[in-house]
Amino acid sequence: MNSIKRGFAALFAFILSFVLTNDKINDKINDKINDKINDKINNMANMKLNLSAMDESISEASH
Repeated sequence: MNSIKRGFAALFAFILSFVLTNDKINDKINDKINDKINDKINNMANMKLNLSAMDESISEASH
C-alpha cells in the first residue's frame, strides 16, 4: 500500500513539475510572439511616417 502511495506522490510531483515548466515555456513563447508583433507594428508605423513625409515633400515641391 505504501508503494502505491509513493507511486502516486511521484506521479503527482512529476505532473506538477511538468505543468510549472510548461508555463515557463509558454511565457517565453508568448514573449517572442509579442516581440515579433510589436516589431511589425513599429515597422508599419515607421512606413506610415515615411510615406507621410514623402507626401508632404511632394506637395511642397509641386507648389
